[in-house]
Amino acid sequence: MDKNNLLKHLFDKKVRDYSSVVVFLIIFSFFIIFIIKPNISLVFQLDKEKNYLDQLDKNYENTIIEIVNLQSEMEKIRQNLDIIDQALPNQVGIDKVVDDLQKSASLSSVSVKKVNFGSFSLIKRTSNKELKKIQFNIDFISNFKNASNYVNSLFKQQRLKGIRQINIDKPLNIATDSSDLNIKLVGEIFYL
Repeated sequence: MDKNNLLKHLFDKKVRDYSSVVVFLIIFSFFIIFIIKPNISLVFQLDKEKNYLDQLDKNYENTIIEIVNLQSEMEKIRQNLDIIDQALPNQVGIDKVVDDLQKSASLSSVSVKKVNFGSFSLIKRTSNKELKKIQFNIDFISNFKNASNYVNSLFKQQRLKGIRQINIDKPLNIATDSSDLNIKLVGEIFYL
């Protein structure tokens, strides 16, 4: 076909109706590809980011609530800090422990034969505040009631102590209830 014929054919009424549709589809596809698609992907990306930030906000909120709760607990404990310092001192304080053991023994009418302590260092090497313990052994002679009073008086003292083991030996030749018992107590004292 020649050029004039082609132009006439393009401007024919039937062809013109389809050309407007084709032009509309081209413009619409342009809008879909270059305008609508990026906006939709941006909406999904922003929604994903919003969900992430909502989760992060909840985590921060829980952390803040936990900090506030800890602060309120600290406020309750603040008036008793000196008692906590006495229960868990920063130093070993063996002289104070020996004095506490002797006071409890004299109050309970217990005769202490021997007191031994496990190995420990008097020099503070680390600055971390982890709980440390020292084992102690006490050999004493007492009847059962006084020995029970002695153990109870140890637990009533300010310093935190634990008892790991108690061995009670009774002489075979004496069979009365009030007879003296040989008692070996293994315990621990704690400090920071």
